[in-house]
Parts: sequence; structure tokens; C-alpha cells
Amino acid sequence: RKPLTLKEQQELIISSFPGVGSETSKLLLTNFKSIKNIINATEKELKEVDNIGPKKASKIFKLIQELYEDQDMHMDLHP
Repeated sequence: RKPLTLKEQQELIISSFPGVGSETSKLLLTNFKSIKNIINATEKELKEVDNIGPKKASKIFKLIQELYEDQDMHMDLHP
């Protein structure tokens, strides 16, 4: 199989967001122009995109904003 194009890689990354499939990833990328702009978007801006309702916008926003917490590391630090 040939390597993914940059466009395909961008779509793959965004389609991994909760509730976002192929079509919605294309809508987000078309609207915001880059992954960076999607990451920096407010929840309100996300909701303005077709196929993104309040619940989906909230889930995407939370995914982007929440700090990463490694459960394994957390357990090791606090026996």
C-alpha cells in the first residue's frame, strides 16, 4: 500500500476525534483549514460546523483541553 498523502493523514487524525468520521473530518478541515486551527477552536466555533452539535463539540473540546493522565504512572507515584 502506498503511503498516505498529507491530506489523508490530516483527515485520519481528525477522524479519530470522538464522534467524528470521514465526512465530518473533511468539514472541520475545510472550515478551519488546519489541524492547529481545529485544536485552537472554541467549543462555540466547533458547534458552528455542519454535523457538529453541542454534544459532539463538547466531547471534542474536552479531548483537546484535558490534561493527559497516565493511570499507570499515577499508580506508581502513589502506592
